[in-house]
Amino acid sequence: SAHGLADGMLSLRRLQPSRLGGAAAAAVRRHAASAAVTPLDTTRLVASLEASHAKSIESLVPWFAREMPPTYFRVFGEDTQRRHLRAIAALFDEELRVDQLALTSHSAGAGGELLAGPDSELHTFLARGVETSAAKLAERVASLPGDAELRRVLVFRSEDGRLSLDIFETGRRLTELFSGKTDDEARALATIQEYANRMRRGDFIGDDRHVRPKSGFTVAEVLRFLHRCPSGYVTSHDPRLFFKQMSLVQSIQGTEDVSVEFEHGYEYGSKSGPAVLVTLALGDCRPRRALQGALCVLGMHGLTVERVLVDAIADPPASKPGLPSPGVTLLRAVVRPATSKPSSAILSPSSAATPHPPPGATHPCAATPSQPLSEPTPPPPARHLEGRAAEVEAEGGVNWFLLEKDLRRFKWLGDKTLSLAATHPSLGLERAEVAVAYAKLSLALLDHPLLSRNHVLSMLERPAFEPHVAALADLFRERFHPTRPLSDEQFGNRLDEMDRAAAVSLQVEESRALVHAMSRCLRHTIRTNAPLATRRALTLRLDPPLFAPALAPLSHITAPPFGIFFVSGRHFSSYHVRFADVARGGLRLVAPSGIEAHVAESRRQFGECVNLAWAQQLKNKDLPEGGSKAVCLITPAPGTDRTELLHGCVKATVDGLLDLLNPQSLKTLGKGAAHSNDREELGPEALYLGPDENITPVDIDWVVHRAAERGYFRPSAFMSSKPATGINHKEFGVTSEGVAVFLDVALQTIGVRPRDEPWTVKLTGGPDGDVAGNMLKILHREYGSTVRVVGMSDGSGSAEDPNGLPMPELLRLFHAGLPLGAMRTSELSPSGIMTMADTAEGAAARNSLHNRVVADAFIPAGGRPAAINGANWRDFLLPDGITPSAKLIVEGANLFVTPDARQALFDHCRLPIIKDSSANKCGVICSSLEIVACLVLEDEELIELKPTYVPAVLDRLRQLARLEATRLVVESRLNPDTALPLLSVHLSHSIIRATAAAAAGLDALPPARKERLWPLMSEHLPAPLFHKYATRLAQRKPIGSPK
Repeated sequence: SAHGLADGMLSLRRLQPSRLGGAAAAAVRRHAASAAVTPLDTTRLVASLEASHAKSIESLVPWFAREMPPTYFRVFGEDTQRRHLRAIAALFDEELRVDQLALTSHSAGAGGELLAGPDSELHTFLARGVETSAAKLAERVASLPGDAELRRVLVFRSEDGRLSLDIFETGRRLTELFSGKTDDEARALATIQEYANRMRRGDFIGDDRHVRPKSGFTVAEVLRFLHRCPSGYVTSHDPRLFFKQMSLVQSIQGTEDVSVEFEHGYEYGSKSGPAVLVTLALGDCRPRRALQGALCVLGMHGLTVERVLVDAIADPPASKPGLPSPGVTLLRAVVRPATSKPSSAILSPSSAATPHPPPGATHPCAATPSQPLSEPTPPPPARHLEGRAAEVEAEGGVNWFLLEKDLRRFKWLGDKTLSLAATHPSLGLERAEVAVAYAKLSLALLDHPLLSRNHVLSMLERPAFEPHVAALADLFRERFHPTRPLSDEQFGNRLDEMDRAAAVSLQVEESRALVHAMSRCLRHTIRTNAPLATRRALTLRLDPPLFAPALAPLSHITAPPFGIFFVSGRHFSSYHVRFADVARGGLRLVAPSGIEAHVAESRRQFGECVNLAWAQQLKNKDLPEGGSKAVCLITPAPGTDRTELLHGCVKATVDGLLDLLNPQSLKTLGKGAAHSNDREELGPEALYLGPDENITPVDIDWVVHRAAERGYFRPSAFMSSKPATGINHKEFGVTSEGVAVFLDVALQTIGVRPRDEPWTVKLTGGPDGDVAGNMLKILHREYGSTVRVVGMSDGSGSAEDPNGLPMPELLRLFHAGLPLGAMRTSELSPSGIMTMADTAEGAAARNSLHNRVVADAFIPAGGRPAAINGANWRDFLLPDGITPSAKLIVEGANLFVTPDARQALFDHCRLPIIKDSSANKCGVICSSLEIVACLVLEDEELIELKPTYVPAVLDRLRQLARLEATRLVVESRLNPDTALPLLSVHLSHSIIRATAAAAAGLDALPPARKERLWPLMSEHLPAPLFHKYATRLAQRKPIGSPK
């Protein structure tokens, strides 16, 4: 009560601090001090603040109106101006001594209207003084929320140098596009139309500041373009620059190219005089990435940034394969050379008063240490104002030719490459890219506990590494010069010198190990796409002996690879390994969820790829092609849409491979692509890809379309499982059909009659996956109520029930393409358990399900390689330590069980395991039969044939699977002390040796005898293709098929 509170306060006053000690005395003194405080005079305080604020505003507003650039007032209305003025008043208050402020709001634009949606935000940075370094702007971009999509950037500087105002608009929704309905838009449209009329009349002819009239500037085309632009971009724009930028966007819209334009002598009212307006149009590029990369490049070239504007322009509707494009990012930066002299790689004294070379010529600065790799044909030069080229080339000492080249290139480069180039500007972008690629490649060779991926890449930025990185990149450039490549002897001598220099100058053992590994990788590089100006990644064709140390411990691989490609790009690195000249195998994407997992995957990427390729070599025993595999490891990119990230990595990987397969590209690469031990008589290499983990139909369609654009031989044959003009693996369940046959034979072998008595199975892989999902469908189709799925796990979680998981619910998930985590738990029986993997306990339950749950059969149909390995195979046993948790394993997924674990389980409990190269071989057989049809038929013919061809292919797959399964059973009875996986390998080797011997014998036969053997093809090919197109088959014999 109030009475009690008053009495308590009185009691406190009567207490004498001297009679109290410690904390109690201190409390009494604090209370006494607070009681003595004079009550706040709010009226006087308000009046004082108002007077102070009025005095500040009296001087601030006129200054603001006078010193802020005109563009600022065109963009922002009075409401936003008032908010900025309040912040500026606090910033300039000398009593507060604030150097910078950061604001976040949901309002912006003329009149301060609300942004596009509730997730849209305006991030405003105000700072004293004019901060024009590109690095500072890049810091501010990096400070934005990681998942925020950049929509627009506005950078302003006061004319007197007292204020920097940087504004970043973010949000997941597109900024409101121009509609022509508001008053501001109507006025802007009238201004643009008036300018267009004057341009068409020829009023600006002879004035280099204006773009020339062209057919793309019709009234209809201008209106279509306007409706793809943000409203704020149109209403605040100078029509002269609008048409120049429209022309730039039109030149690359619908593509992934980059256009660059420099306008020297650009007047924008600055007291510092004319500057340079840099304009970039980047196709299929997000604004945030465009801004970060551009700022990095401008900073490397010693340029200060006085103003930046970024807008996203929507692409016109298109029907091209692939994900929808985010549109064109249009970036404009007002720059001028910094007062301090930039690094030697960016400046070129010899470039003074030197105009840009014509297309096809070599630029004068190519002789400097920063010589571009892409010789002898540089990309088209940036469009400069006529009559100014000779003067601006040396303006401020900036090498504008190299700057333009770097601006075209950065969107394809990873963050580590940009970071290395920013740390050591003398390297330049191209040398940094080479260094990062060879460092990543070296991970396959390095056996050092400290040399993880992240540590290796950070080592490159150490000052001691700079000369060695530069030397390696320069030697790389000279070795693969299109017209003047180093000879083998010169190259070898230079490499030896480089190794000796590293041994002397690098004192730390791990540093020497890294440089030596990078040198070894360069020594075994056969060719590269580096000289191609339009490449999307750096591709290296490698000599297989490079990996001899890495292959030595893999005793089960009994032959060296035939060819190896390595592709390094933004957010990924990829290997393609094949064990025969003509080889077939899938492309898989490995997408770790975090940095730690990515570091671990980086260490084993090559091992996984070569093991998968070898497994493919063994399973291709029924085919004319050998085995191959491509593994693309994705670098985690927080804030990036996962689907977009993976698709972009597929595109860059495939394009990098095509660079070294396409005859036209090889011609451009010239002498640098030749090799003394290479395949001159065989012609360009040919690869045959198929889908694997994380590859989608969108990816497949894009790959085939891109192969056609690049002029690849029979592009429809470049990748299998095409949704329309192929046999899609998931749609028809081709891999699972073979797994099901091996499972059926194996169950009967151990005494289970799967159609007549109840039996149980557990699986890894989700219902939305290819193999696991189709296995559910086939199990239900073939066995009905006799089979119970007692356990299943995927990336989302795990489900288990000794009485069987609800099959109708599992099939619902399969048909809907949903993961296990979407299961309706209400459908589970009382004994059923559904555990999500979003906690440590849930992940542990998911990761151990294949060991814990007891079943008759286990089908690994998903999951990471080596889940059961030599160190943990005992976990697959029951608590008695003797009995396995499943009576047999049929490997629907590759490498789930390692070779030593297979043998250990056989030795310990005679566990029958059907090896992956047998069990899941039908997927690649289907791909081969699809590609034979693609080589022989046109797309329309194949679509017409599919209704009869696909069922015939499925029959052929089941026939081949049962043939091998029954053979393995027979061999196992004849060799009871030999594990089934070893018998599978022996069978593959026997067939492959017989095939090679027959092929060699066929080469010696005269043509007439060869032709008499041609009808034997009918035993390999399904009848609908052979009988209807036998004549054409003889004319278009697929490579290797007759043999």
